[in-house]
Amino acid sequence: MPYQGLILFVVCALAACASGPHPALKVAQSDLACEQSGLKLHQIYPEKVRIEGCGKEAIYVDACDGYGINAKCGWQRFYANDFERDAAERERAEREEAKRDEESRTEDETAEQEEVEDAADEQEVADNQAATKESTEKEAKPSKNADEESSDDAESKPKARDTKPKKAKKRGKKEEGLDDFLM
Repeated sequence: MPYQGLILFVVCALAACASGPHPALKVAQSDLACEQSGLKLHQIYPEKVRIEGCGKEAIYVDACDGYGINAKCGWQRFYANDFERDAAERERAEREEAKRDEESRTEDETAEQEEVEDAADEQEVADNQAATKESTEKEAKPSKNADEESSDDAESKPKARDTKPKKAKKRGKKEEGLDDFLM
């Protein structure tokens, strides 16, 4: 009976390990700047793997840095010498700087795009105001234009003279008051 529990424990542990991608692949993805799908894992020892992809390769070990509470355990990149470590750190710093530059450039482009959109919006508002002003002027001008057109027509055509002489009317105060009232 006690062996059944041990077997069950080993099977569950193996199933848990096999359930997802290797933990070293997650670390290698950021170190090598390569997608997990492009990485290939080669097992060297149970706690040491070689990962290659995107034209690069690195060795990772499952170990702890430090002792006691300060210990940092997990899959970490293994460097054969200081030169390799310095080169990897320099490459990582360059990638981070390029990423920051790209973000800065993107922010600048976004700001420029917003300025262009704001200017376009302001221009559209100005155009709408001008169009509204023109339409109100046109509505006010037809009476003016009709007078101008009638005067233009009058100038182009000879004036016909009234054959009837105009009679001068004399009105009394009562008649003027009534006419003004009616108008």
